[in-house]
Amino acid sequence: MTYDDQGQPIPIGKLATPDGLRQLERLLADLRGLRVWDDATDCYRLRDFDAAQDAARELGHLLAEGELEECATEAVRDELADLLEEVHPDAQAELMDDFAYGAKNPRSLQERLEARHPPPLESGSTADQILGELLDGDGLDAIPAPEWLVAGWLERDSIARLNGPSGSGKSFVALDWAACVGAGQDWHGHQVRQGRSLYMIAEGADGFGQRKRAWESRSGRKLENVQFLARPLQATGPEWDAFVEACRRIGPDLIVIDTQARITVGVDENSALDMGVVVDRLETLRQATGACVVLVHHTGYEAARGRGSSAVPAAITSEFVMSGKPPSATLANPKQKNAEQTPDLALTFEQVTGVGGLTGDSLVLATAAPAKGGRPPQSGPADPEDKIRKLVEALQASDLDPTTAGRGAAKKALLATLPNGGEGFKSDKLWQEAVARWKAV
Repeated sequence: MTYDDQGQPIPIGKLATPDGLRQLERLLADLRGLRVWDDATDCYRLRDFDAAQDAARELGHLLAEGELEECATEAVRDELADLLEEVHPDAQAELMDDFAYGAKNPRSLQERLEARHPPPLESGSTADQILGELLDGDGLDAIPAPEWLVAGWLERDSIARLNGPSGSGKSFVALDWAACVGAGQDWHGHQVRQGRSLYMIAEGADGFGQRKRAWESRSGRKLENVQFLARPLQATGPEWDAFVEACRRIGPDLIVIDTQARITVGVDENSALDMGVVVDRLETLRQATGACVVLVHHTGYEAARGRGSSAVPAAITSEFVMSGKPPSATLANPKQKNAEQTPDLALTFEQVTGVGGLTGDSLVLATAAPAKGGRPPQSGPADPEDKIRKLVEALQASDLDPTTAGRGAAKKALLATLPNGGEGFKSDKLWQEAVARWKAV
């Protein structure tokens, strides 16, 4: 890990040119995709060792050619070492040697161009497979339309995230979703498609029995079709593939992961590169099961959004944000990719006694009704990624020179020209990311 003057870790993405970052993401993804778990040797094997060597050398070349800053050497080496941690030691040593060789030997200009724009693949290759997957208009119509799991809130075969500050009651909402799906019971007036639920209790498992019993007492029925995993599994760790396979066999319709922080230990949640990998791992889980995967997460200093990189809300289907604190709270829906955003709900929680544990009682979600004076579905871009896209478009249409204009000058020149006088576009972080993308084009 590389650190700044204040001793804070610097994400690799901050140490790369735009083109270097794109190549870095591609090469790490290539290496990750080449790993296959081998039960016989209890470690990963590489499906194509030559391709893995090429990727390791290319990672080194990025350093030798200035696409990554020199101080990023150890950070890239650490990334590569983590990726190869469960690979056979002999293969690890060879690939690290390939990386070191690349770091000392820059390629010719022609070789660099060929690496960025590889020649067309021969007939019978992956290119033919992709060509066979192309759809015409009728083929597009044949793709199944999205379906609700919880009407207006959760889609089947999707990724959603439920955000809220600590103590806001978000885990009680997630448990209520899981229980209602398992029972086939409408979720506070919203139709539910019955199915199986799997809940990963990645933190606070010792108190979940009380919550389960409180739900049963309040609803007057036993919890059914819900299974719990009472420990975290790291999304970037070797157990994740086994978890995906286990879920594929079970076939859940809803998978709740509570919380994001506990399954991403060691991941920089502010890094688009790191969180892009996490989203890819969640996508693997979704694709294997067709389930709605709900990630429970904390809000940060911006209470209206989940903490960390905007790469996550940009990539998922649905986003929810809780505010307030039991006995009452509000549930908002700032993003639905395939439908209108659902108006805010006013939530009330009740204390149920006689459920065991240290205190003998537990909260349970009691009601969820339309909030009086609540936020209606938003018509403007609520997702940070949408706002950044709007800013990039405004920058491209302006007379500003990308070689000289900085964030401050761009914001000063264009803010007032945006809808509603730039309301919702004042964050310096939004402008910093938009200007960086504008300059990289």
